Amino acid sequence: LPLTDIAPTSLEGRAMDFIFSCMGLGIFAWLLALLGTLPVCTYTNHALSKTTCGCKQDSWLSLVWTFALFLIICLPLSFLACSVPLGVSMAAFKGFCYGDGFMTILSFMSHTASLMPESGGVLSVGGSLFTMLVSFYALAVAIGWVVGVFIMMPIFDSGAQWFSNSARRYLRLNDSFIGHLLNFVAVMTLFVLVVFMPLCAAFGGLLAIAEGAPFEDGFLHVGGNVVVIALYDIKPKSAGGITLDFISSVIGLGTFSFVVALIGALPFPARCTELLGGKREGVLASVKFFFLFFMIIMPVVCAALAVP
Repeated sequence: LPLTDIAPTSLEGRAMDFIFSCMGLGIFAWLLALLGTLPVCTYTNHALSKTTCGCKQDSWLSLVWTFALFLIICLPLSFLACSVPLGVSMAAFKGFCYGDGFMTILSFMSHTASLMPESGGVLSVGGSLFTMLVSFYALAVAIGWVVGVFIMMPIFDSGAQWFSNSARRYLRLNDSFIGHLLNFVAVMTLFVLVVFMPLCAAFGGLLAIAEGAPFEDGFLHVGGNVVVIALYDIKPKSAGGITLDFISSVIGLGTFSFVVALIGALPFPARCTELLGGKREGVLASVKFFFLFFMIIMPVVCAALAVP
């Protein structure tokens, strides 16, 4: 989220910006994981499990039903409910009317750029800081809450284990660190091709039809909403396009969070945590893991992945 037009230009500034970004992402991911353990996630999971439509709680049908119920009802209502009070503060900081403040918050919560009012309002330090806080809050609701709810389902661990074992058998991978790494990459690639690509293609095609735009524009726009990165500068104008944009963003965010939780339950992340000492008890062990992972491992991995 660009809150200022100032960007580091010197080599030292860019290096520090890269390291601080890795640390910030790591800390933010840790906070999201912490949010996923709060009682509200347990309560939501128990409430959803009572409406399983006759399915057993440890079955795949229960998982699909809970997933659909959470995406179609819980997430949209949560975004709307959070936008009502926060819209007042946003309107005050930005000099908006309340309606524009509400739509601005809703666009942040659901990551739907088309809901953002045309007028940018008054740009101030207070408004930028409040926008940053709202963005943190939006990700906490859209990712931390969703991950926390789904990861507590009884079928979740067995589902992750099933995907891991299937990939291992098909690719003939052993139980080594490299085997777990290849298994992790294979499952992640499978979900990108089987889940996200069809999702972006379906909603992107409908959005392109509603806006009279090329298919690739709608595809990239929906994909950008899902991964929270602007991949194409297209903004729906029609009521149908804006509605589709909001629905695709909510479903995309929920699906993205679900896949993140499922991938995080694979054996490779647990193996990495164990090797880096993250499972040891004590404050010093936790601090050592934090600096080792977020200041060394993450920057090295990001730099290595940027090469190919």
